[in-house]
Amino acid sequence: MKINTIVLKVASRCNLNCSYCYVYNKGDETYKNKPKIFSIELNHILLKRILDYMNKYNINLYTIVFHGGEPLLAGIEYYKDFIRTYEEFFFATGKTINFVMQTNGTLLDKEFTQALFELDISIGISMDTTEATNSRYRVYHNNKSSYNEIKNGIDLCNEIIGNAGILSVINVEDTPIDTYSHLRSLNVNYANLLFPDENHDTILLNDTRGKIGKWLTEMFDLWFFDKDNDKPEIPLFSTLIKLILAIPDGNDIMGKGFGGTMIIETNGDIETNDTLRVCKSGITKSDYNIKNDALDSIKNIPLAELYYFAHHRLSQTCKDCILEDICAGGYLINRYSNKNGFNNESVYCQDIVKLVCHVQNIIAKETDRDLNLQPINVDEVLEDIENNKKTYNENKYLESF
Repeated sequence: MKINTIVLKVASRCNLNCSYCYVYNKGDETYKNKPKIFSIELNHILLKRILDYMNKYNINLYTIVFHGGEPLLAGIEYYKDFIRTYEEFFFATGKTINFVMQTNGTLLDKEFTQALFELDISIGISMDTTEATNSRYRVYHNNKSSYNEIKNGIDLCNEIIGNAGILSVINVEDTPIDTYSHLRSLNVNYANLLFPDENHDTILLNDTRGKIGKWLTEMFDLWFFDKDNDKPEIPLFSTLIKLILAIPDGNDIMGKGFGGTMIIETNGDIETNDTLRVCKSGITKSDYNIKNDALDSIKNIPLAELYYFAHHRLSQTCKDCILEDICAGGYLINRYSNKNGFNNESVYCQDIVKLVCHVQNIIAKETDRDLNLQPINVDEVLEDIENNKKTYNENKYLESF
């Protein structure tokens, strides 16, 4: 295991109360026992731990993602101090940290945006796919819509930094055309579309299976056939195209990459990807903390190891699937059930199959067989998967979580 990214929980609280948030509204309540802010003292310890880790594993470039809760709650001076400390620790080491912030954007003003730009901290903004959906789900604690403030943050990023990107959870209540039109109106450079954080136990509360596959194929067509050079990058689609063309790539959702990310909580705890909390409360909790332990203690956490190798340690159904190298089991969170642990195919398996087959067939047609890419029959793939599922294969390792 070689980790190259830390998601740093700068703040354990948030000024929004998004209904689908995995931190606060999916059953896990461990945040209540965490400090509200990652302290300045811990910043010094963390940067020393990172430098030690980079030296030990011969890593020259690392990434810190400032996250939360809402990281802007820490204030401007917090980040100025963090970067000053980083520069002191890393001066003349030949090692570099790339800094990113994932924020809801509501607290961005000109001063804060300019300061982050000067500190060389990239900004990503979380936003729902249309104004109506954002106003329904991404709300303040008094239920007031956050849309105008988020859009203002995006506008400031475009104005001061020269680019803006958003992260959005897929919502089939919004039509693909409304969603794509909204993305274009925001002038964002990229839009990272995420599958909802559901698993085999929770999906029945809001069952979008079947709908998401149809939504994504329509969304892909809008994006792919948009010939405007300024259209937004959608990593879900561009990564899928590369994988279909056998170009090595991957992300949490697909591809044969590795989960090279760890979480540092506001109290210094070392954990694996915290979105896994939606599986069951406390599942990511560990006994390791940067005050006492090196960062490579992460390798001793069984769930962290599974997350790292998530696209390689699959249920037999996934291993037998013709699309294994592309889908690679889907997002680990979407594979969980109380009954079988992670020994399942993705709850969105059929949706992913429909998307992959749709994209492959379009690419095959557009390249007119120049790449010898063959069309694929989605019904045959789905039938094969259903036949594979008829025989349950025990996997004690995957079922142990």
